[in-house]
Amino acid sequence: MLNININSITNFLEGLSDQMEASISNNTLFFPSNYGRGFIKQVELNNGLIFQEEKFVIYEDMFLTRSIDKQENYLSLYFLIHSPLLTYNPQSKDWAQQKLLFFDEDYRFNQYYPAYLNIHQYHLFIHKNKLNEICERYEFPKGLYEHYLSDQRWLFQASHSLEIRNLIKQFVELDIETPVDKSLFHQNLETLILWSLKRINENKEGRVNKIYQQDLQVVLEVGNLLLQDHENEMTIQEITQKYAIGERKLQRLFKSHFGESMNSYRKRMKLEQGRQMLEQGLFTITEVSYQLGYSSPSHFSKIFKDHFGESPNSII
Repeated sequence: MLNININSITNFLEGLSDQMEASISNNTLFFPSNYGRGFIKQVELNNGLIFQEEKFVIYEDMFLTRSIDKQENYLSLYFLIHSPLLTYNPQSKDWAQQKLLFFDEDYRFNQYYPAYLNIHQYHLFIHKNKLNEICERYEFPKGLYEHYLSDQRWLFQASHSLEIRNLIKQFVELDIETPVDKSLFHQNLETLILWSLKRINENKEGRVNKIYQQDLQVVLEVGNLLLQDHENEMTIQEITQKYAIGERKLQRLFKSHFGESMNSYRKRMKLEQGRQMLEQGLFTITEVSYQLGYSSPSHFSKIFKDHFGESPNSII
């Protein structure tokens, strides 16, 4: 397993480059071919905004440990397009529902990334002074944002609104090396912040959830465990004993964050990982089935077809 440690938001690319022996060009880190393919791009504006796009596939399981050495006073907006952190949505045509995460202080959670799973997400860091300045300039209601400026250590989450999805789509169309596009990019980021604040403050029909970051860390670590070591999978009872937490509370917290039970999450993510391994043409059905811990290729093929509505043979 590849273990990466990050201890700074502002020097994220440099820290990653040193550990992966990766090159950085035009504020973009490109994954070395022995690790995977893809990139992480970071644009730091001189006014308290840092924009980061992460789009990659890795060939080895990766565990990313975040331990911020000092308080940097940045809030985090996390826009998940394709990620193990996504909430399952059976009504959506997508495999999972795109989601917005908002941390009201430096985010410190650790994340496990399974090999061969496509990752695509945007990360926007906002300095607290900048958030206050933007909201005051646009006369955004103070009651909707001032409580985020204190260190309460909460994570707020919501699905993407139409406005948020449209703004994210515009990012790929802008060439921020030109003065005009850079100006528009900056304006879009500020607009995105306001729409995100509006979204997380909406509390209708349970669309917005919040979780204390200490509880979040437990939920994410459990999610990590569920995706690791397919040959020696831990039972739910063993997991609750490991974290000294009641099964009922853990199931409630897990479902609140991921939108499904632990068993359902483990089954779905294994199948999603298997599908992407086959789509990338690097493994046979037999190799995928045994790597993911299924008893036989026929067993894997049956469960695969039940879940996706098509056989593994149809996508290779």
